[in-house]
Formats: sequence, C-alpha cells, structure tokens
Amino acid sequence: MKQKQYRKRIFGISLLELVLALTVITTLITLALRYYPVATSAKNVNDAVKMADMVISAAENWQLTYGDYGNDTTCITGTQSLIDRGWLPTDFATASANPWGGNITVVSRNAEGGCTKAVDSTRITVTLSKLPQNACTMINNFLQQKNFCPAVPTTNPCPTQTNNTYKSYYPATASGGCPT
Repeated sequence: MKQKQYRKRIFGISLLELVLALTVITTLITLALRYYPVATSAKNVNDAVKMADMVISAAENWQLTYGDYGNDTTCITGTQSLIDRGWLPTDFATASANPWGGNITVVSRNAEGGCTKAVDSTRITVTLSKLPQNACTMINNFLQQKNFCPAVPTTNPCPTQTNNTYKSYYPATASGGCPT
C-alpha cells in the first residue's frame, strides 16, 4: 500500500505579495511627498488672508467709529492702535507674524508719514512682508477679490522668488477699480 505524503503547509508571505505591498507603500509615500508642499502653501496663504481679514474688520470698526481711517490727530499707525481700542485680540501684536515669518502691518494712507501728512483718509495700507513669490501671487489674487488694490498696480507685485513685500490699499475706488 502506498502511503500518501502530505506536505506540511508553510504559512507566510510570498515574494509577489511582498513586492506588491512595497509598491503600494512607495506609491503612497510618493504622493504624500508630492502634495504636502502644495497643501502647506495653500494653508499658509489661507492663514495670511484670514489675518488680513481680521485687520480689515478692525480697520472698518475704526472707520465706523471715527468717520474715516485717519485725520490730522487720530489715525491707524499700526496693528497696536487697533489692539488698543479692542478691535484686535491683545495677542495679535505678538502673533502678527505671517506664516513665513514676516509681519502684517496696517496704517491709514495718511499715516505713512505720520498722522499730520494727509494723503488719503478713505483708505488703509496693508503690508505683508517676507512672502515667497507663489504665496505673494496667490495672496494678491485673493485680496484683489476682496476689494484690495496692489500699491503699484502697473508692475508685478511679487518680483522675486523669496522675501517679497506685498503692499496693498483697501478699499478700491468706489467704481471698484484701483487708484493709479
């Protein structure tokens, strides 16, 4: 009588299963590394636009209280003047660095040379510094949709790859255009 030989079944993974698992893992890591900088940049731009919105809301409170954004004796000379009146949180002064380490500042158009230099009390100037070029361009596009005008509308507001300072005026003219 012939005996049946039984092979002992070995449990484990085959080489094919290992290669497939490594391929899936490599693909996921590659996708994550590819899209992480894009997602981070978009988040930083969104954070900077939110900061600008906070400053604009505070400046609009100023305008509602005083009738304009500044005159010979009272004007917005920076975020601290909005904090002092309670229109920005008290920690905004220390947290006013934008996501790239630069500052966000706001002044009445007539405060660029001090409150006594009357240039235009119907607008404010918002400045964001140390912006990378792609972020500067995206912030410019977002802020223009929110009725901002680049300070120098005839030139590229974001000329260099790094360390751009984006300066804009708010609001645009009554007709929606940018002042020249």
